[in-house]
Amino acid sequence: MLIEQSIRIINLIFEFSLFIVVIYNVVFFIWILSSWLPVNRSIIILRFVDNLINPVYYGLLRVLPPIRFGIMDFSPFYMYIFLMVVETMIKLTHTLVLRLVISMLG
Repeated sequence: MLIEQSIRIINLIFEFSLFIVVIYNVVFFIWILSSWLPVNRSIIILRFVDNLINPVYYGLLRVLPPIRFGIMDFSPFYMYIFLMVVETMIKLTHTLVLRLVISMLG
């Protein structure tokens, strides 16, 4: 009983973490699309999206050089790669934590 409850709680925590990464990925995609369009950046939802994305995206650009070919900027791929790495790390950690809990309680 204790093992099953522990596994459910662990699964819930890691599924929520993966959900947050997926939502952040969608918000980043919206941010990219809105950067191509002439929209008013003072709209509250776009300010929220900017405040959510800018720290991570521009933090990555401080560490990594921009990827530009002519007028095309491919730097957003850094963010997608970063989010894929975070998602993979969450999945690996989830597996390791489950194995640890099962070995400790089982």
